[in-house]
Amino acid sequence: MFSSIQFLLHPIVLDEFLAKHYGKRALHILGTSEKFKHLFNWDSLNAVLNSSPQPHPTVKMSHEGKQFKPKDAIDLIQAARKGATLILENIDRYDLVLGDFLNQLSEEMNEQTRFNLYLSHPDNQGYNIHYDTHDFLILQIEGYKEWWIFPETISSVLFKQKTHGTKPPPKESLYLNCTLGPGDVLYVPRGHLHYALSRKESSVHLTLA
Repeated sequence: MFSSIQFLLHPIVLDEFLAKHYGKRALHILGTSEKFKHLFNWDSLNAVLNSSPQPHPTVKMSHEGKQFKPKDAIDLIQAARKGATLILENIDRYDLVLGDFLNQLSEEMNEQTRFNLYLSHPDNQGYNIHYDTHDFLILQIEGYKEWWIFPETISSVLFKQKTHGTKPPPKESLYLNCTLGPGDVLYVPRGHLHYALSRKESSVHLTLA
C-alpha cells in the first residue's frame, strides 16, 4: 500500500528523493490532472468558506507583496477582484479529508505538518521573492502557476532568520523555472529563494509545510 508521502512523490521513489533532493534542490514532479481530486477541489473550498461567518477566521490576503486581513465579505471580494491572493491558513482543520490525510502523513514522518491554501489570479503576484524556514511541498489543485527557484541564502536557516522583501538574486543563479498544472507537486527546501505567478486562469494550490 502506498504511504502518504509516497503518494505525493509518485513516480519519484522516496529513497531517490531523500538522496538527491531533500534539503538540497527543488524538484518539480509531474502528475495527472485527477491526482488530487479526492483530496481537495473547488467544492471543498466553497464548503470551507461557507462554513463560518465571513470572512473565514483564518483568511488573509496578499497583493503586490503586502499582506492584510479583509474587514468583511465585501472587502474580501473587492480585493480578490483587484487580483489579491486569498490565503486560508491551517485549512486542514476545517476539511475532514485534508485533516485525515495530514494525520496519517504526520504519523509516518513523526513530524508536525499543516496545509495552507492559496487562491491566486492571473498575472497578479501575491508575494515578493522570499524564502521559508521550513521545507514545503506545493500541491497544485486547479489552474496553472509558474515558479522561479534560486539557491539557498543561509545554510540550514532558522525561523528567527526569516526576512521578507529580500533583494532578488542574480538571474543567472536561477536553477528551476517550471509551471505547475493540476496534479503536479513542487518540493522546495528551506532557505531557497522563490516566487510564483499564476498563468492563464485562477490557481488553487495547497502548501504542505
